[in-house]
Amino acid sequence: MRRGFDTEYFVKYATGELSESHRRALRSLIQEDGLGVANGLVV
Repeated sequence: MRRGFDTEYFVKYATGELSESHRRALRSLIQEDGLGVANGLVV
């Protein structure tokens, strides 16, 4: 599965404002051999 992540996603993830279901999207990439996409400026 391919998922895209933007700057706001990572800011909310780092500050704890992201819901658990949205946190699972990033964790699922590790478990499912998925593809995560983010702009170089985001990283």
